[in-house]
This record gives sequence, C-alpha cells and structure tokens, in this order.
Amino acid sequence: TWFMTRARTIAQLNPVADDVLVFPETLNGVLAELAQHPTQARKILFCQNQYYMAMNQIPARDLRGMGFTHFAASSIAARDFLGSVLGIKDAGLIPHYIDAGIFRPREKIMQIALVPRKMPREASLVVAMAAQQNHAMPELGGVTFAEKPPLLYWLGGAVVASVGPSPAASRVPNLLYGLVTAIALALIARRAAGVTAAVFTGVVAVTALQLYDVLIWLATDAPLVAGVALSLAGMYAALTTESPSGRRRGYLVLAAGLGVAFFAKGPAGWMVPGFAYLTVIVLERRWRELLRPQPWLVVPVLALLIGAWVLAVLGRPDGLESLRVLFWYNLVGRAVAVDAPAQFAYATGHLNSPGKYLLELPLYLLPWTALALAALMRSHKHLREPGATGTAWRLAVGAIVPSTV
Repeated sequence: TWFMTRARTIAQLNPVADDVLVFPETLNGVLAELAQHPTQARKILFCQNQYYMAMNQIPARDLRGMGFTHFAASSIAARDFLGSVLGIKDAGLIPHYIDAGIFRPREKIMQIALVPRKMPREASLVVAMAAQQNHAMPELGGVTFAEKPPLLYWLGGAVVASVGPSPAASRVPNLLYGLVTAIALALIARRAAGVTAAVFTGVVAVTALQLYDVLIWLATDAPLVAGVALSLAGMYAALTTESPSGRRRGYLVLAAGLGVAFFAKGPAGWMVPGFAYLTVIVLERRWRELLRPQPWLVVPVLALLIGAWVLAVLGRPDGLESLRVLFWYNLVGRAVAVDAPAQFAYATGHLNSPGKYLLELPLYLLPWTALALAALMRSHKHLREPGATGTAWRLAVGAIVPSTV
C-alpha cells in the first residue's frame, strides 16, 4: 500500500442509522453497488477529482435519490465543476488536510512530466461518448455538454470503443488531423509553386509552434485546423481551374472541409475560409464566380449534414436547450453579452484586444518566423501577380489578416 495507517479497519460493513458513509468520487464497481444499496446511514460524497466523478457509471442526477444528502469538494475548481456541469449546486468546500501521523506519503522522485496541455474534461467526454447509447451530443455524468459540436468526441470515442480507454487511444484521431492539415496545405503549395514548395509547406504545417501545439492537443482546435486546411485546399482548387468538373470537385472538397470545421467548432469554424474566399473574390474582381452553379453545391451538402445532426439533437429530451447553448450562448454570446446563465457567459471568457493574434503571430510561427518575415517582405509584389500563384498569395492574406485583426 502507498500509505501506512493506524486507523481502525473493519472486515465487513454493516452501517446503522447513526453512521455516516463518506464515498469518494469514483463510484464504480463495489463502490457503485454500495452507493445504490438502501441504508439508514447518511451518505456523503467527497470529491477530490471532478473528472473522475464525471466518468461514474451512476449519473450525478441520480445520487440524491440514492440517499446522498451532502456533497463536498476539496477545491474551488472541483466544487464549481460539480455545480456548473453536473448540477450539484450546494456542494461544500473542504480544503485538503493530511494528518502526517496517519498517512505517510511515499518517497518523492524528481521527474519532468511532458504532457501537452492535459485536458481531462475532453478526455472524459471522449471515453463517455464510447459508452453512450445516444451519440448526438456528449455527456458527462448524465449531463449534456453542448458547448461544441461533437466531432472530437465522435472520432475519439470510436477509437476508445475499439481498443479501450487510454490517453493514447483518445489522441489517435490527432494523427489524422495532422495528416489532413499537412496534405491539404501541401496541395495548395504544389499547385502554386511546385513539389519542393509542397514538401516544405507540409513540414511547416505540422512543426510551426502553434500548429504543432494545437494538433497534439486533445481539444476541438485540432479538427478545426484540419477542416479549415481542407476548406482552403478545395477553395483554391476550385478558383484556379477552368474545368467545370475540376471546379465542382474543388467546391465539394470545400464543403467537406466546412463540414469538418463546423462539427469541430460550430459556425465560428467558417470564419477563416469565409474571409479567404471573399478576399480572393474582391481582389480579383471575380464577381461572376458567384453566378456559377458549382459554388452553390456547398449549400445543400452542408444543409444535409448539419440538418441531420440538428434533428438528432432535437430528438433528445434536452435537445432544444442544447441547441440554444451551442448557437445562442456560445456563438452569439461570444461576440456580445446575452442573457445567459453564469456558466454560459462566454462573452467574458475570451477577452482579447484587437490585433492581439496578429502581433503574436511571429511567436506562433517559430521556428519558421524568419521564413514568414521573408514572405511578408515579398507579399506586396506577389499579391498583384496574376494566375494561380497570385491567387495563392491572396488566399493566404485573406486567411490570416482579417481573422487575426
């Protein structure tokens, strides 16, 4: 055992009315059976790690019906999670205290942990999705998590369902996101400047600091980057071909990329592709492109994909509220203050000043910042260049500048 104790232990539990049973947050196995067993004793739950509690086979909403009268947490973060996510609003706060006379911690070993941005909430959602009956929205402890569409949890949950839960399994789809990002951007570079540029672009796409960080991070940003890159590749192919069939294929790839971006991050995922497309149309004065039939193929494809998912969400008991969280609180509410519950006040969660991301871009592009600065010095010349190469430059400016300003 990892500790030595002089506390009294018993071989069999026979609680009576005056006893108090304090359960940990991991109500699985024998503990789950005991939690559900009727007893005259008081049941109290003490939560130290809220993410373990979210993975319980017993939904949090059922605990009071099983006789749990009090809830407590060891930290403010755990207490707030119980209230905002699991619906346990009255949890008390009991800070950690360890009696050194009873518990003797094991010997500490100096070590460096290389764990990129641990995201236990997302990991919990991925594992939970693998076991859910209804996959329209992810759930934690029986509580729907409607902040983002569920692509991250669908793909991660599919892998976990196949090979079992583990940190590695939950991140397997990140390999796909990185591969799609590298290939999509490399295809743009190959069409614009040849094979050498394509290889180099693919390397930069997965090694630049911010992109690398995002692509290995278990969060919705990883599939978002893949969807945006795929959108730009399809857009560029459609705008640089004279073949109606080639234009059709390009716009279908654009639709697929926009679909991935939506199911990763919601309608906000369309911002970068939208700015990029409008920039090319305006700078090249290609208004007639909007009169062609091929660009409008995107609309029915997205309507079919998103519409089917929205109907599936509406089929859930909390479907309408989930859509309100996603499209009103989390989309409109990030831009302006809306009348929303405290846990959905997203307007106060991302306080950024105008131009912040543009000013930080040199840091994000490390170790390729010098290359980016060289490209910036030449951009004024290439922005006026005709043909596919010039379109690539205009597409890049449209994708970077408006979104970061």
